[in-house]
Amino acid sequence: MAQKARQEIEKRVHELKRRRSNAAVWGCFWLWTYPGTFRQRWDVWRLENPCAADAFMFTLAAHLGEDCGARLKQVAEKGSIGLNTLKILYEWVHSVVREEDDIKREDGRVYSPGDRDHAQGLRDALIPAISHAKSEHAYEVLDELRQRAAAPNAKYLRHVQFMMREEQYAKKPVAQADYPEFERSFAPRVSDYMSFAMAVETDLLAVKSQIETGDFSLRRFFNSLNFNHIKTANDGLALEEDFQALLGSELNHAAGSRYVVTLEPILPEGTRRDVLCQTGSLRATVELKMSLRWTLGDLIEALEKQLAGQYMRAPNSKIGFFVVVLQKQREWVGPDDKRIGFDELLGILKSKAREKEKTDNSVYLRVIGIDATPKEDFRSARSSSEAVTDAATPKYADDAGNTWSGRGRQPKWVKDAVRSGKLLNELLNSKVPGVEPIAKLRNQLRNEKLP
Repeated sequence: MAQKARQEIEKRVHELKRRRSNAAVWGCFWLWTYPGTFRQRWDVWRLENPCAADAFMFTLAAHLGEDCGARLKQVAEKGSIGLNTLKILYEWVHSVVREEDDIKREDGRVYSPGDRDHAQGLRDALIPAISHAKSEHAYEVLDELRQRAAAPNAKYLRHVQFMMREEQYAKKPVAQADYPEFERSFAPRVSDYMSFAMAVETDLLAVKSQIETGDFSLRRFFNSLNFNHIKTANDGLALEEDFQALLGSELNHAAGSRYVVTLEPILPEGTRRDVLCQTGSLRATVELKMSLRWTLGDLIEALEKQLAGQYMRAPNSKIGFFVVVLQKQREWVGPDDKRIGFDELLGILKSKAREKEKTDNSVYLRVIGIDATPKEDFRSARSSSEAVTDAATPKYADDAGNTWSGRGRQPKWVKDAVRSGKLLNELLNSKVPGVEPIAKLRNQLRNEKLP
C-alpha cells in the first residue's frame, strides 16, 4: 500500500516536472518571439499572483541557463528589440535570483549543477551578452541598468562599459617591419568596418583643422564666393561641385594609401555621392553642404532622406559623414521660431544623427562643421577706424567754432587769420591725435619772455 502511494506521488511529481518543462519551453518561445505581449502578461500576472509568477520566472531562468546563455548573444545581435528584451529579462531575473541567496561552491569539488546554478549562470551571462552587440544602443542599455543598480553592480557595469569602448576603438599593434617607411607601416590599410569609419572621420577632422587654423588654409576659397548672383538651384549645385572636388582632394591627400577617395558618376536617380571613400567592399559617403544656401529644414531633410535614406541603404554603405561649411556668419530659424547660430545648428543635426544610430546599430553617422568664415584683419580694422576719425574730426578750427578739413580751398576765416599774422599751424585743431602736444609747446614758446 505504501509502495503504491509512493509510486503515485512519483508519477505526479514527474507529470509536474514535465508540465513545468513544457511551460519553460513555450515561455522561451513567447519571450523571444513576442517580447512586448510577454511583458504585458507577466506584469499582470505578477500583480495578481506574485508567488506563482516569480516561480515561473525562476523556472524560465533555469531553463535558459542550461546552455550557459549561448542563445543570448544571438538575441543581442537582432538590434534594438533584442537588446531591450535582454534588459527587461535582466531586471526580472535579478528580482527573482538574488545574489544574497547564491549557492557557494567549494573550489575543486565536483557537483551536479541544479536549477539554482543554471539560474545564476543566466543572470551572470546577461550583461556580457548585451555588451556583445558592441553598438551605441547596447552602451545606453548598460548605462540605464548601471544608474538603477546598487554600488557593487554599478561598478561592474561601469567596467563593462569601459571595456566595451576599449574594444570598440582599439587598434591592433603594427609590426614596424620597414624603418625607412615607418609612416606607411604605422598606418596600414584599414579592413574592418569600425577601423575604416574611424580612419575617415579622423582624416575629415584633420582637413577641418587645416581649413580652420592651418598656415596655408583654404578658407578664402570657401568664403570668397558670392551666392547672390545664383538664379537657380542647379547653378548652386554646380558651384558646390568645386567645393566637393576640393574636399575630396584634401581627404585623398590625408588618406594616403589606406583607402581610395573618388567622386561617383551620376546615379540612376539623378544624384550621386559628393565624396566616396572605399576600401574593399566597404563604402563611406561624405555629403557636403554650404551654409549660405540651406535652411535648417533643408539640412535635416538632406541628412535623413538623402544621406541616411538613400546613400546608406546598402549593407556595405552604412558609414556616412554630413559636412556643413560655414562661409559667413549667419543665423537660422530653429525650433519654436528661435534664431540659432552655427553651434546650435550642429547640435540639432548631431542629435538627429544619433537617433539614426539608435534605430539601426549598424549605422555610423557623424556630423562635422567647418568654420571657414574670413578671419578679422587687424590692419583693415585699424585703417577703417583711422578713416572714420579723419572724416569725423576737422584738422583746423578756431575759437569761434569755424572748422576746415584741410582739403580744398581755404575758407574765408582761414585767409583772414593768416592775413592778421597767424601761422597756419596755429589753427590746428587740438582734438586731432598728436596735435595737442604741439599746441601746448606753441603756447609755451609764446608765453616765454626773451632775455
